[in-house]
Amino acid sequence: MKSTKCLPQRISIVLLAVFMLVGAAGFAVLAFSFLPMVGFLVALPMFVLAVYIVRLRLNSQCEIV
Repeated sequence: MKSTKCLPQRISIVLLAVFMLVGAAGFAVLAFSFLPMVGFLVALPMFVLAVYIVRLRLNSQCEIV
């Protein structure tokens, strides 16, 4: 399998995970400043989901990470 066919999947997974990690970090900051309970309740699942997405395998021919 050529790596050029897997490149779009890898880029999309990494970008999605980075956006989710940034969102989780944003909610964590909000949890310390404005919304203590709500921020942590949203930030923790977003962080776990971002880690899951990084480890996700979309195609059996392309191994992500």
